[in-house]
Amino acid sequence: MFESALYEKLISDGILAERLAVYNGKPAVFSGLAPEDAERPWITFSITRYNTESIPVDRFNVYIDYFDNTVSSKEANEAIMQIDIMFDNQVLNNERYDHIRFYRVSSGSVPEDDRRKLHYNFQFSARAGRKAWMEQP
Repeated sequence: MFESALYEKLISDGILAERLAVYNGKPAVFSGLAPEDAERPWITFSITRYNTESIPVDRFNVYIDYFDNTVSSKEANEAIMQIDIMFDNQVLNNERYDHIRFYRVSSGSVPEDDRRKLHYNFQFSARAGRKAWMEQP
């Protein structure tokens, strides 16, 4: 789908990168689950496609989760706001899809076993035109 474009957008944002731990030399951003040896704060994301009846347009649910130890609630809030700014009503492109537009559906805190830890979830709806369909003669 467009995981690599989403990953690149997340790790290349300077404001967000400053507020994440480093994992293997890059900002701690993971598709799916974070590795057990990763340190917070990190981001995980996942994409699911639905409503594929439309040939030229695909629809997706995109989940982005921010995890922190709340050492600094100011930095955590800045990271959360930056994710919202980066994706709500914004557009990505990649080799398969043209004009991947994101719309925030919901966002909010997710309860953690340890109340000192923070888990914040964003759900975005995304629509994208398939390039193979649109580039046909």
